[in-house]
Amino acid sequence: MTSIKRLGFAFWALVILLANANFSFGKDEKPVSLEARPSKAILKSGEKGIIRVELNFSGHWYTYDLKDQVNKEGIGPTTTEITVGPEELIEISGDIIAPKPEEKWDEGFEMKIKH
Repeated sequence: MTSIKRLGFAFWALVILLANANFSFGKDEKPVSLEARPSKAILKSGEKGIIRVELNFSGHWYTYDLKDQVNKEGIGPTTTEITVGPEELIEISGDIIAPKPEEKWDEGFEMKIKH
């Protein structure tokens, strides 16, 4: 019985430690906020709907375009990928509609990138 109590104490101590570590590294800077708004609150099985997702980035943060971007050397930024889940409840059934990306010169990739 005492070994179970020790294990329980160690588990909760680890949880508290990880939670505090997470807060200490992430509390001051929140580079992105996400808002999702469904077109309907309830959908019947097989019925389609639209979910509008809005990401707001602070400061210098951004994502890359949804399309591949490659320079002359065959390298480029990682394409932004949008996934949904769990797969048994939701899937992307059409095209993702996104605003026109902004462009800027990227020294690292030595090319104009869209973000």
